[in-house]
Amino acid sequence: MEIPIDAPDVDAAAAMLRSTGPVPGAGLRTRVRPDGRVRARVVGGGSGPPVLVGRLAGGPHGVVLSGTVREARTERLTTAGFAGLTGLMALVTGALLLAGEFANPGIYVCAAGAAAFAVITLRLRRARRLAFPVEADELEEELRAVAGS
Repeated sequence: MEIPIDAPDVDAAAAMLRSTGPVPGAGLRTRVRPDGRVRARVVGGGSGPPVLVGRLAGGPHGVVLSGTVREARTERLTTAGFAGLTGLMALVTGALLLAGEFANPGIYVCAAGAAAFAVITLRLRRARRLAFPVEADELEEELRAVAGS
C-alpha cells in the first residue's frame, strides 16, 4: 500500500505521524524511527489489530508512506499454538492406540482434547479471515486521514 503524505519533506511527515499516538483507549498508534521506518496500528478492538510495516520516502511527487499490512504476531502465534496442541494431542492418541492401551483413559482425554483444539483452531482461522480485511481497511482509512490524502 502507498499513501501520499501532505508534508514538505520526510522529517515533517515523520513529525506528523508521531503526533498521532499513543492515544489513551483507542485510535491510531504510530511509531516512526529516525531512519524512516514506520509501524502503525489501530487499537481498541477486541483482537490483535493488523500492523502496517513500512517506510517513509521522498519522491518526485512528495512524501509517500509505503508498506504492507500484516496480521499481528499475537494472532498468528495464538492460532499456531492451538494447531500445535491439536497435533500433539492427536499424536499422543495415536501412540496410545498403537501401543494397544485401549483401556487407558488417556486415549479418550487426548482424543477429546485433539477434537476440541481442532475446533478452536478452525474457528480462530475463520474469525481472522473475516476480520482482517475490515481491520486493515480501518487502518488504511486512519492513516489516510492523518496524512491528509
